[in-house]
Amino acid sequence: MPKKYYAVRKGRKTGIFENWTECEENVKGYPSAEYKVFANREDAELYLKGFDQLEKYKDILSEGNEVIAYIDGSYSESLNKCAFGCVILTKEGDEQKFSNVIANSEIVSLRNVAGEIEGVKFAVKWACENEYKKIIICHDYEGLSKWYYGEWQANNKYVKDYIEFLRSYKEFSQKAPSF
Repeated sequence: MPKKYYAVRKGRKTGIFENWTECEENVKGYPSAEYKVFANREDAELYLKGFDQLEKYKDILSEGNEVIAYIDGSYSESLNKCAFGCVILTKEGDEQKFSNVIANSEIVSLRNVAGEIEGVKFAVKWACENEYKKIIICHDYEGLSKWYYGEWQANNKYVKDYIEFLRSYKEFSQKAPSF
């Protein structure tokens, strides 16, 4: 079994742990704990420093006409609205930040997932409008890529429309978004 590195950026004790039990002791019940698991120590150290995967993608950005988009979705139960945040990095070193609130009653039942989907759609449109040929999408909800690659079944119209949207982008640009 491959070795795992558990990086705790915010918890009772921060640092890199080599087993889940130690990690869990430092994050379970801790308000707004921040932690991730990595396959190698280097990535865990970058995460602790706040770089996450940015360093990994610098070489990709230098290859050509590509951008990287970091997406996250959120949901407010009291407002019954979802939203997304999106940061797009270009090879020129530009950092574009976007966010939007979605009040569509047909999709808000998907909560933060709807926000993430809308964030992906926004980033893909932005890349296309700005004549980038490839976009790498970084996200935390695994369904975004699993639906696209057919690993998960899309069970509602909104998710099916999301998949079709991404496929139409692929036909336009000759490059599919990468997750």
